[in-house]
Amino acid sequence: MDLSQNQEGITAAYLKGIMCAVICALAMLLWPVSVLAEAKVVEQDSDEDGKIDQIAHFDEGGNLIKLEIDSNADEVMDRWQHYEGDHIQKIETDTNHDSKIDTWDYFEAGKRARHERASTQTGRVEQIIFFDAQERPLKVQKDTTQDGKFDTVYDFKEGRLCLSSKDTDGDGGANVWQSFQDDRLVETRTDDDGDGKLERVTFFDAEGLPKESRHDLDRDGTMEVVRLYRQGELSEQKKDADQDGRFEVVTRFEAGEAVEQKKDGNGDGRLT
Repeated sequence: MDLSQNQEGITAAYLKGIMCAVICALAMLLWPVSVLAEAKVVEQDSDEDGKIDQIAHFDEGGNLIKLEIDSNADEVMDRWQHYEGDHIQKIETDTNHDSKIDTWDYFEAGKRARHERASTQTGRVEQIIFFDAQERPLKVQKDTTQDGKFDTVYDFKEGRLCLSSKDTDGDGGANVWQSFQDDRLVETRTDDDGDGKLERVTFFDAEGLPKESRHDLDRDGTMEVVRLYRQGELSEQKKDADQDGRFEVVTRFEAGEAVEQKKDGNGDGRLT
C-alpha cells in the first residue's frame, strides 16, 4: 500500500536522523569540560572536509540544548535538534533543502510521539502521524486535497492498519469507511449523499477484489440489492424490491453484461 511505503520512508529518515543525533551528542562529550563551560556555541567540521557541518548550542551549565546540522555538505544547515535535559525534544528538518522547515518530529521521554509534514506547495501541514509508546504508528491524518483540512484518517492497532475514514465530498465529515485485517482491505462502507445512512457496503476477498456488495439504490435506509462478484467482476445481482426478505429479481452477468434474468412476478417465492 502507498501508506505503508510512505511510512517506511518516514521511518528510514527518522532512524537516520536519530543516528545522527546520537553520533553528534557523543561527539559533544569529547570536547573538554572547560571548553563547554566557556563556550555557548561550538562549531564542528565532523567529516574534516573544511566545511562547518555542526553547530552545537549549550546552556550555562554546559548542557546541549540545540544542535544544527548540515546533512548534505552545502554549507546550509538543514536539521535542528532540540534537547531538554538528557532527552531530545524536537527535530526540525528542511528535507528538500529550500531553506524552509517542512517536517517536525516531537518526542516524549526520548521517544517519538508525533511527526508532522508540510506541503511544499502550500507550506501548511498536510500529514500528522501519532505514535504509541513503542513508536509504532497509532493514527495518521492527511490533507489529500491541500485545502487545509484533514480529510483522511488512518487508525492503527499495534502498528498495523485497522481502520480508515475519508471525507470525499469536502463537507467536513467522513463518508467512506474502510476496515482492514492483517493490512488487507476487508470492507468498505459508503454514505454517498452524506445523509448519515449507508448506500453501499462492499466486502473484499484475500486478493483485495470485491466479492460481495450491498446497495440501497432507492436511499430509503435499507439495502435491497445484493451483488456477487467472481474474480472482481460482477456475476450476479439480486433485488428484494418489497423488502420482504425474498429476492424478486435475479440477474446473471458475464463480462459485465446481463445474460439472464429471473423474476418472481406473483410473490410466491419462485423465480422463473
